[in-house]
Amino acid sequence: MSAGLPRYIKTLDGGRALACLMVLVSHNVFALKLGEFEWLLSAFAMDFFFVLSGFLIARILLGYIRENKSLKVFMLNRAMRLFPVYYLTIMVLVLFWDGTQAGWWLSYTTNFEILTAIATENWSLLPGAPIGHSWSLAIEEQFYLTSTLLFALLTPQRVRATIFVGILLGLGTALVLAILEVDLLGPLLYFGTPFRFGIFGAGMLLAFYESNIANSMRRFQWIGCAAMVAGIALHLVSSALDTFYEDILANALGLPLIAWGLLLVLLCQSGRDTIVEACMSNTVLRGIGKISYGLYVFHLPVYLAFDVATPVGVSGIAQGSPTALKASLALVSVFILASISYFFLEQPIHRRRGAVAQKLFPGSVTKTQEKMS
Repeated sequence: MSAGLPRYIKTLDGGRALACLMVLVSHNVFALKLGEFEWLLSAFAMDFFFVLSGFLIARILLGYIRENKSLKVFMLNRAMRLFPVYYLTIMVLVLFWDGTQAGWWLSYTTNFEILTAIATENWSLLPGAPIGHSWSLAIEEQFYLTSTLLFALLTPQRVRATIFVGILLGLGTALVLAILEVDLLGPLLYFGTPFRFGIFGAGMLLAFYESNIANSMRRFQWIGCAAMVAGIALHLVSSALDTFYEDILANALGLPLIAWGLLLVLLCQSGRDTIVEACMSNTVLRGIGKISYGLYVFHLPVYLAFDVATPVGVSGIAQGSPTALKASLALVSVFILASISYFFLEQPIHRRRGAVAQKLFPGSVTKTQEKMS
């Protein structure tokens, strides 16, 4: 870990919490009163989750490489962190709700299911309920596998170069599709793994330059602010253009730049005695950030059970019959379930990761590494 930035960056929990709250709000049927802003909340939250994952995963993988730790242990840790909650949720939904799309959910390919349905206009493929939002979890898992493979095959310097090339190729391909007026451009930018990898890569690059950030926080803070301003400007300009270029400026550049800039600002605020650091690392936001994975996985099934879920675009989710009481009970239920999951499932499994890794991969994990990983 680079000197100057703490191993545990508290402001990132606050950022994760705010992004999760945006999703909880935007998928509640009352958010429809916000008009287009309802979609922007969810879209921005996804970009921030992705860029944050890129930074954190690259940071961890770089640490593994420096300490000569096995990447098999990294993959095991990721699986033990993500699989139990996700697969337990799917099991419950298949048993008590609708399991017709379970194959896509189980294989982390829901995003490809959505793209196939749009391309073929076979709407029966769409995951109408109750876990259509797993498309983002699918892209994250695909990113974990790809990034681990890159670090296994290439040196960190070549990984960094590959990221730069990948970002440029993604933007270039999107521009070509816009020029050709490909109807699927919007869905591809939103659900397509290759195009989403650009935002992950942008987050990964911050991990490669972590020491630079730590040594020049004020300068990089201004860079982050400039990126957010540029992203907002691009998003505003996009509304005056036709659909294809609007997709590029708003979804491939605008929102990702805002999310990347915010992440950079939060990194530069870490460990400093500022209002931003105090607000983003307060106990409440950090607590929400810690249980955010459960909040995200559980929220849509719970919203559907209480009939307060929004019609989420192509996911086919039907609008319920909402009342303020139903909406409040749904939100409270999501927080209760996520808290139970965190303390009685996720944390006990987390504490066992080192022991499991040592048993599966003898000699790959030292006692010190067990505590750190």
